[in-house]
Amino acid sequence: MEKFKFRQNFKGIIGLFQELQIGHVISIKDEKGNIIKFADFLAECCAYIINENLFDKAKELLKYQQLMYDVYAYCQSDKASTQAKEMDKECDFIGCFYILDDLKDWLRTESVDKQKDVSSKEFPEELNTDRAREYFKRAVEAGFMEKTDTGYNWLFGGSKGQARLGYFLSKVYKSPRPINYLERCFNVKKLSASISMACYEAKRNDVKLWRKEIDNNIFFD
Repeated sequence: MEKFKFRQNFKGIIGLFQELQIGHVISIKDEKGNIIKFADFLAECCAYIINENLFDKAKELLKYQQLMYDVYAYCQSDKASTQAKEMDKECDFIGCFYILDDLKDWLRTESVDKQKDVSSKEFPEELNTDRAREYFKRAVEAGFMEKTDTGYNWLFGGSKGQARLGYFLSKVYKSPRPINYLERCFNVKKLSASISMACYEAKRNDVKLWRKEIDNNIFFD
């Protein structure tokens, strides 16, 4: 029998899940020996997680959601021991289902809102399109550019890379392009000329090669 001095005890709740995972019967009592429903313990722990925006802890708890269903199914079966049936009454597993579902809904909603917030910070409204988010992501993953505190830094080509940046942006954004916003985003000047040159067919072999490299790594669909 475990005793807990307070219920907002994340390690304690994880320990109980782990006990269930290895087939142990759990029972929780307070200092006076009164039974505490597992659902009540879980509810207070989840409330603490939500109030403190503890996303990682929420994800860790939700890993045990299927375990709760499995334990409850066993407790309701003919194979369940007397102790298991008694545990089912003490713990209120059905209440646990609702609590974990609420936690899952909160985490999903917060993740969507957080992603929207990140997108708005990374892309001013004038630059924020599905196409831009996808190709910017690919360019970063390919090592052609990097995210900075104020926008992006183009890396491919080094000090002579603006022609490559112009080619990249010419394929990401259709005319009329938000040149002023792009120049601020990449901290460059005269970007319009670089984009205009990118619209012409390449004649030099070196230009053909780096254009092909950009296409193969970013614009492959």
